[in-house]
Amino acid sequence: MVVLVPVDERLTGPGAPGLAELRTVGVEPLVDAVLRSESGDGASFGAPAACDTPAYGIPATMHPRTFLAVDPRDHQVVGTCGFSGPLRGGRLEIAFWTFPPFEGRGWATAMTRALVARAFSDPAVQTIVAHTLPERAPAASVLTANGLVRVQSRRRDESGPGGARRVKVWRWEAHRPTRANGSSP
Repeated sequence: MVVLVPVDERLTGPGAPGLAELRTVGVEPLVDAVLRSESGDGASFGAPAACDTPAYGIPATMHPRTFLAVDPRDHQVVGTCGFSGPLRGGRLEIAFWTFPPFEGRGWATAMTRALVARAFSDPAVQTIVAHTLPERAPAASVLTANGLVRVQSRRRDESGPGGARRVKVWRWEAHRPTRANGSSP
């Protein structure tokens, strides 16, 4: 189990009172980067911080859109996850990242499970979407464990420390469960 702590004014505002409740041992710079990106003071994880406005198209039930993933036993931050981009045609993209010291312990699977449940709690969301690089086998396992299936392989532009480059990506999707397919929403 993982607790998703919303990245909101309690973590990014003056004095950041919510941050005092969390442990960031060994991941301080990573947590700081996430908080800066969501406060509008740095490069954003996923989409611009301005996407939290209703005009950007993310349903109100999806606010906030970025979370710190926290181990409920000791309040240690183990990763980050959230909704990336606007809701388009009933589709909402998710993203997750387990911080390196905590990889391989099931945190990404737990984060993804929580995001999928939260997304499908909004009736406007019909499809969950995720993208991975083909060489990211653990990410593929996480998505598969949470009911997403690979539906497409394509090339797209990615930017990073070395600049822009064209890479192959896999697209994953999960459709809203229905009684017709043996499950309920």
